[in-house]
Amino acid sequence: MKISKLLDERFKGEAENYLEGYQYLSKELSEKEAEHTKLCNKMSMLRGRQRVLSQIISNIKNQKPKIDQCPTCDQSLPGDLKEFYSYSQDINDALKEKGRVKEHIKNNATKLNSVEKLITSLRIKIEKDYGVLRRLKSDNITFDSWLNHNANLQMLKNISIKKAACEKRINGINIDIDKLGSGVDIDSLRKVKEREFISIFKRKVSALGVKLPKEAKYQALYSLNSFPYQGVELHQLLMAYNFSFYEMVMKNSTIHSFPFLLDAVFKEDIDSESRSNIFKFLSHETKSSGQVVFSVAEYKGDETSSNPLFNIENIKSEYFSPTTKLICIGDSKTKRSFLSDTALIDSVLINDTISLLEVV
Repeated sequence: MKISKLLDERFKGEAENYLEGYQYLSKELSEKEAEHTKLCNKMSMLRGRQRVLSQIISNIKNQKPKIDQCPTCDQSLPGDLKEFYSYSQDINDALKEKGRVKEHIKNNATKLNSVEKLITSLRIKIEKDYGVLRRLKSDNITFDSWLNHNANLQMLKNISIKKAACEKRINGINIDIDKLGSGVDIDSLRKVKEREFISIFKRKVSALGVKLPKEAKYQALYSLNSFPYQGVELHQLLMAYNFSFYEMVMKNSTIHSFPFLLDAVFKEDIDSESRSNIFKFLSHETKSSGQVVFSVAEYKGDETSSNPLFNIENIKSEYFSPTTKLICIGDSKTKRSFLSDTALIDSVLINDTISLLEVV
């Protein structure tokens, strides 16, 4: 406390006055140094011009009309009266210009000497004033120690502010962590969700006519990563799993749900009965969940065969509601025509979709 009071009373006023005076002198010194640089550049330019004029005058005097030859093409210089007049004019103009340049050099040198003296004076004054302030002492405390002391105080203040901000942030994070609960609480919540999921999963598996593996690892929501099936059974089981997960999301009001997208529902070589079960399943899901978008490959084949392919219009009328939207790519004729021009989709709908994508 003694040091702080002594330093503030002894040096604060003098330091503030010094800093203001130093700022003024430093600004003036910078301006004069910039002016000195400009004068030096101008002096270099004038001296260069003076050397050029001297060379020009020398060349004119050594190349007389009708007597000398051109140093470039070795032709004799013309010697009529007009050329003699031009020759005299060139010499007079060059001599006058050289005189003007000499006068400019003299004036510029005077300004340059004046600015150099002022710069030297300012530098001496700044050093002298700063040296005087540094030599001020009070109980063996100098201006440097006062400056360091106040710098440390400011640094400690900044550290305290940052520390308070970090502690506030840490407290907020700890509150969020406490809201999550302990590991036991999380496990309990997971078990509740797993029971809810397995109930939905079993119902959808049954609707597709598939048997769910009895092992616990194939029924655990948070550790399930594969099924011990292949072909059509695996295809139907994965479809049931994904729709079950989608239903869990739809039940949570705090989670935003997107439309359910399902590509190539008949990816495998599926028999007629399994295909019918899948269509019945999709028909039920479109009525009880959110928007569902799925794709199938249409082929109007021979219905008399043992495993006939299907007509999508007939599928719609048999399994889905009349409001179901159909988009037929390639008119059931063209292959790889997804990006081809088509009139089946309203152009306004396409433009609206593109505008939404651009916003995202």
